[in-house]
Amino acid sequence: MPKITKKRRRERKDVLANGLFNIPGLTGEADNSLETCLAEFGTATAVPLFKTEKTSHEPLETHSHQTRNINVTSTEIIKPKDQSFFAACPSHTKDLSDRVSRWNREFRTFVDQGTYTPGLLPSFDVEVARHFQVKDLSVYLLESCPGIKIPAFERWLIDSKIEERQRIALNQEELSQHNDLILSHTTLEYGASQRLVAELSDAGVSQDRAIKAVKELCRRTQAAIPELASQTRRFALRTPLRKGDRIDVVKDSRVFSLVFHRKSWKKPFRVKINVSHYHKLKTAFLRVHNSDHQLKPILLYDHGKPTKAIHSFHLIIMSLLLRYSALSGGQLLVDLRGGGMQGAVHDEVFEALQTCFPNESFLECFASPLNCYAANFGSAFTDIDFHFGSVGDFLDQSISHGVCEANPPFSPGLMDTMVDRIEYNLTLADQTSSCLTFVVIIPTASTSEDVRTAKRFATKSFQRMLGSAACRLHISLAARDHGYIEGAQHLRPTRYKESNFDTSVILLQSSAARKENIDENNLEKRLRSAFTSRHKAEVDTRKEQELSE
Repeated sequence: MPKITKKRRRERKDVLANGLFNIPGLTGEADNSLETCLAEFGTATAVPLFKTEKTSHEPLETHSHQTRNINVTSTEIIKPKDQSFFAACPSHTKDLSDRVSRWNREFRTFVDQGTYTPGLLPSFDVEVARHFQVKDLSVYLLESCPGIKIPAFERWLIDSKIEERQRIALNQEELSQHNDLILSHTTLEYGASQRLVAELSDAGVSQDRAIKAVKELCRRTQAAIPELASQTRRFALRTPLRKGDRIDVVKDSRVFSLVFHRKSWKKPFRVKINVSHYHKLKTAFLRVHNSDHQLKPILLYDHGKPTKAIHSFHLIIMSLLLRYSALSGGQLLVDLRGGGMQGAVHDEVFEALQTCFPNESFLECFASPLNCYAANFGSAFTDIDFHFGSVGDFLDQSISHGVCEANPPFSPGLMDTMVDRIEYNLTLADQTSSCLTFVVIIPTASTSEDVRTAKRFATKSFQRMLGSAACRLHISLAARDHGYIEGAQHLRPTRYKESNFDTSVILLQSSAARKENIDENNLEKRLRSAFTSRHKAEVDTRKEQELSE
């Protein structure tokens, strides 16, 4: 096991103390105090973080300005729907409901009695350490192999975790907690690493250099494990914010900056999030945690004063942003590099599906709290995403009926595993004669030379779906005819992007669902229209706004 030297620990400490990880855009200390920011929310005073005090509870009115994007502006986002079509199957939501109720009870104990349950809130120190580790790995790969782009690292990371998941026999409880992005074991011989070598070679890196780089990447990955494990053990039993810590909220016209202050740091840690996404998360958090009317509601403010819940909410948001940045290679928060594989489909795509399946329960299989459309959705990090409605990892879900929209990250290993799970669930539906539909949205595997290696490896899963007896419809969209929503929409000033590749929409159904009457021509027409790129219209609108200002 590689030894963690004192020099390396000192370097880490210096980086943390000097605030080198802070997000560009704000210099020096925050301009606005917490009191000033809270005043913008209609509050008057601040309270120390996690100070134990009993409070009375009254319902809090949520923000009502979060509306669906109609006029192609960059600051509006869709509001999660609550109609029957957008409600997940009861089997999905039971685990979520149980988890939320347990968290609410433990949080209530924390508020009323000051007793903190380990793991109740994410450890910011661990999230930062993990983010650093992944960023170090991606920086190494990009610097050692000029010409390679960060999606190659993203694919390697995701597929390596899929392989690790398949190698380790975990029970369901352990699996739900197995969210670390740092791999416990990976080598050059594994499939994800071999595919990365091929991608590097296609990008012009010599075979010997590609092998050497990936081998070193695997070595560095395993060397990072002891340090992260030490951080995890160190902070496992601690409350997530120390005495004297605080999180300020600095707001401008379009962006919230969450500013984490700690006395031992020379500079605070800052992350940014678009105002609209902040309110989206706030609405979802309150909707999820106040869904059980037998428990007292979670209040972010009580009689105009901030509560423990608002501090906890901000800590959860910061951890969420760090986690998804790490999933994208750890450079997303700094310079928006990465995150392209997490792009989402337009709102109108979901509306087209609703027209075709008006009364079905619905699951958005691959989403995040930041880009989800449905009220309930599947996502990568159950331990933190459940606060906003995630029902867990789709790859763990057993589904027998309803409609599932699957727009996965374009990573060959993940796509293979996704098809395995789809086939498993379709078999379950056939055994009970239930109607189950999967609408799979993926890049067409036979085109786009810019990622030819990834597409070649993805051909297997692509052909499995097209050749399946469950395949009812295949719609091919040319790259020039459609677009997506930015994967980093919560950070970017723009929301839409044009597609760089052809896309396939594949309709897979159980035997009972295939017998249902569907106007396939009308569905295809609606989907083609819904996928039409909004990028140019958004750019034109922004130009007009800038000229008017």
